[in-house]
Amino acid sequence: MLWATSRYPHTFNYPVRITQENARRQYLLGRGLLVWLKAEVCWLFAFIVRQQILVALGNAQRFSIELVFGMTFLICATVGVYFVRAYFAR
Repeated sequence: MLWATSRYPHTFNYPVRITQENARRQYLLGRGLLVWLKAEVCWLFAFIVRQQILVALGNAQRFSIELVFGMTFLICATVGVYFVRAYFAR
């Protein structure tokens, strides 16, 4: 879904008003955000599946919730960096 959405950056909701002067910069930043989010979400899901397999095979005692929180923080930090960059690129 993120791939399909990234094809149409003019349909995003942006934190700043889009004008003729900043449209290209904002569209590039929006698409860049989706590229990073796709990568981070894929890594998060891959990690979750790996942890489930390790627990099911008995190679791990418990699910590592700390790393899930770390990945969630990384995703939130990526969105935060995007907001700052979008604000300064207005």
